Amino acid sequence: MPAVVPTWPPVERPDPNCSPARRPITVRPIDPAVKRAVDRQWRRIERWLKANAPRTYRALGGPGRARTIAVAESQMGVDFPDDLRASLLRHNGSRGHSVFGFWFTGAGALTIREIRDTWRWLCSWDRTDLGTDPATEYWNGRMIPFLHFADRDSEDMEYAVVDSAGGAVGWDDTISGMGPRLPSSDALLRAVADALEQGKEVDGWRPAVKRGVLRWDNVES
Repeated sequence: MPAVVPTWPPVERPDPNCSPARRPITVRPIDPAVKRAVDRQWRRIERWLKANAPRTYRALGGPGRARTIAVAESQMGVDFPDDLRASLLRHNGSRGHSVFGFWFTGAGALTIREIRDTWRWLCSWDRTDLGTDPATEYWNGRMIPFLHFADRDSEDMEYAVVDSAGGAVGWDDTISGMGPRLPSSDALLRAVADALEQGKEVDGWRPAVKRGVLRWDNVES
């Protein structure tokens, strides 16, 4: 069978992921092993923040609700991966800059409702599918936005996303464009915990604390 060769330039077409079929609200169980793994990484992060960046620790959101996630899944037509759901159940967004602030001015973690509202806004703004790899498109409706880089201009994607098809975490690094950076939300949490405890980098950013607030410094700046 001949290989499918993508056309170039890509042909724009309506994004079917932005017009999902109606589906019931269903609270799905989370794999207990996944929840334990996510909670373990969050405990490492919380412990470090409490000792070193107390203002960022206090900015962590409270626990999310499983039904709120189920409502968002129903309205967006996507299943949140287990590790993303487990993370939201522990911390539902952030009040201000989050622990995942891989940008000069930081980034805010979205609440479950903000994820849903942002998805709707992005789909209303860009309802086209280029027919290329959805993970490298500026926006595709199968993605789940979870971080907001508030001070970016419109040329660089303002949101980090989780791919509902496989769970990879991606963002625009403003150099190579949008693309997957880590294989899962759990991998992101583990990378952040390692960076905090050991001073490691995450995609070219290294943690630092200024006046009790966690910041991420670009290693090339």
